[in-house]
Amino acid sequence: MRTVLLISPNVTDKMGGEAIKVLQFARYLKAKGRPFKIICHDRSAHKVTEEFTPDEVHMVRDDLLQVVMSKTPGLNYFLSLHFALAAARYVRRTFRPDEVILHYMAPVSPAVLRLPPKGYDFV
Repeated sequence: MRTVLLISPNVTDKMGGEAIKVLQFARYLKAKGRPFKIICHDRSAHKVTEEFTPDEVHMVRDDLLQVVMSKTPGLNYFLSLHFALAAARYVRRTFRPDEVILHYMAPVSPAVLRLPPKGYDFV
């Protein structure tokens, strides 16, 4: 059975929208005994570490570039690109394409990028 990778920058029950959908979907998969892993930004750490084991979560951490982009007007758009690239690097480094299916759980929007690695199945 393939592991479902739930990919979203935000995972919380405080925001609603896609952020809470990731949490609900992960809870469902866990209750059904299905393999999954959440890939999110570390600002979601407070919620995901309460409820999920370290094996069920990978957090993309801030680096200097991301901090600079978040504080510079006009560069916020690139935060989504930075997260998407970091998530894709982690997926390629950690999983073979036949082991996983990528589930991007973010709004369909040009502001939230999806960059699935070549050869990986995704929804």
